Amino acid sequence: MKPEHLDHGRVTLFVRRLDHGKFRTEASLQAGYDFAPTAIRIAVDGRSFTMIPRGNHAWLRRTERETEFVRALEKGRVAVVEATSKRGNKTTYTFPLKGFTAVMKKARQACR
Repeated sequence: MKPEHLDHGRVTLFVRRLDHGKFRTEASLQAGYDFAPTAIRIAVDGRSFTMIPRGNHAWLRRTERETEFVRALEKGRVAVVEATSKRGNKTTYTFPLKGFTAVMKKARQACR
């Protein structure tokens, strides 16, 4: 978490497996503070995605990229999120992706 001197609260990148609908996953981000109403950038090994915030949560701007995003997470090593807080603080979060593929495989098996 950067900057290190700020209280970020708990920051979590989620991927929820859905059992119905056009898309089988829903990615989201949650922080311990409200985001500014500006786009949030998330890069997975150089591939860029955009999230749209509402309060302290954010979702992919284009839901049709859900599958592409999950595949990038499965193949990637690290996800880097760049966001701005409602107070104007620029923040950066780095999420290692080790084990993500195994977790998604279990979720797919459980949600058949």
